[in-house]
Amino acid sequence: MSNLFVRLAKFRGRPEKSSIENFFTELVAELLRQEKAILGETLRILLKGKEALPRAEGVEVRTQFPTRSRKPELSGLQLDLVLECRTVNVIIENKVDSDLTKEQLQQYLDYAEEIGASKVAVISRDRCPEAERCGHRLFLHGFFWSDLASAWSARRESVSNQYLLKGVLEFMKEQNMGPAEPFDQEELRAPALWSSFSRKVHALMSCLPRRLEPIGDPGDEKELNRTDLYSNRPDPSGRLKQSGLTGTSWTPLSTPPGTLKCDFWYFVGFAYPPYREWWLPPLREEEPEVVVFVAMWPSSDVGRFEEQVRASVGPLLASGFELDPSQDRAGVMLFRRRPLREFLTEADSVSRIIEFLESSHRTLVASEQIPRLHELIRKQRGPLPSSA
Repeated sequence: MSNLFVRLAKFRGRPEKSSIENFFTELVAELLRQEKAILGETLRILLKGKEALPRAEGVEVRTQFPTRSRKPELSGLQLDLVLECRTVNVIIENKVDSDLTKEQLQQYLDYAEEIGASKVAVISRDRCPEAERCGHRLFLHGFFWSDLASAWSARRESVSNQYLLKGVLEFMKEQNMGPAEPFDQEELRAPALWSSFSRKVHALMSCLPRRLEPIGDPGDEKELNRTDLYSNRPDPSGRLKQSGLTGTSWTPLSTPPGTLKCDFWYFVGFAYPPYREWWLPPLREEEPEVVVFVAMWPSSDVGRFEEQVRASVGPLLASGFELDPSQDRAGVMLFRRRPLREFLTEADSVSRIIEFLESSHRTLVASEQIPRLHELIRKQRGPLPSSA
């Protein structure tokens, strides 16, 4: 049997099939070959009530199977996945990014009828209208990958190669194909807790902007766009690469905070999970932080840029600020922060939070480093287009 990674490397998209579908088909096939419990569960779902359930040990798993037929229109088809059992062949059409046509499904059914002892199934990420309408006697059903993912996850204890199953399930989750995670008792109050936390953060941060002095002279203020009560909700899926932030924000003109074009960002407020790779290592896992930061993303040579910044901000580092690269090593962050938990033990926690943010901001402004650090980034960036 050829190596999985060799098989994956050769795939490119073809007009009717994306490279993601080919890649995913090979991942699933490898899982079915290695894990008989997963193969047996898959057959149980596909053949339920339609055929006697074959033993998984006698099943051959084939991918990208080319058809041969006396009929030209049925010869040269590429069957995504075929489970060859002793009593029945299960032809599986995988649909992730592309649509299933009526003609395509009919070709698979005609081929199944020609070779005999075969059934056809469609497994898709989204609704598949052609599969829903099909009433052919050789058609098993239209299935969702998310349902199979949940069933495979439930059989986790029966799997020998946990890394393979976990990798396949994580890939499916990334592609919006499940598995859905079960709820637990501790999460039942999460919506109310989040609503309460969010309301209190917004109320506190609504008071702060009126207390913050300008970051420099009027010329410096014009170079940066200030957004009071900037709020960036966290993205649990990870696809948007954003952390939760609520506070007052300064960014270059015409570059909204958190976007790819934003190479300089001064922020005063709250940060909360899930934290992303551009953030710093969290002080306490999965807990909010009270933070003041200047984030800078140089166009090249992050290490050299960090040395330039460090040479400029020595007094700030001596007064409680820190300077570190971001976790993804793509940027540099000058910051002062504390876990929110540390404030809760103080008599007037809200006043202490405001005092921490206000004094940190005042220290930064007095150092005159905000416009200087922005100028360092501007020199790397070069002049903005006149249309910006």
